[in-house]
Amino acid sequence: MIQESVIQLFEDTRFSVIKCVENLDQATVCLGWDPDGFDMLIFQLVDYNDAHLFERLAEVKRTEADLRIVLLAWPTKELTFLIHSYEVGIDAYLESTTSQEGFRQSLDYVVSGE
Repeated sequence: MIQESVIQLFEDTRFSVIKCVENLDQATVCLGWDPDGFDMLIFQLVDYNDAHLFERLAEVKRTEADLRIVLLAWPTKELTFLIHSYEVGIDAYLESTTSQEGFRQSLDYVVSGE
């Protein structure tokens, strides 16, 4: 349901969804198929306790340096989580409670390097 909602948010925008996958491992496989075909990875964070999440995201960023990575997650007050996210190269952390227009505008900023 969330994937469908996010896809609908991209209607009538400059963004297009190339592929929806279930997890980060599947996303890295897709990136390997066509590394130049993706500008942004929007990763919906479900498990804040994934011990290897930051390592895996850092590896994606090392492999695909130009790829913009956006974490979409429920609001967190865990400052260390946010710090680690940016240390490994995450370009943006968007809360799932963000308005539709705020979400679209944030992605515009991310793509432009903000």
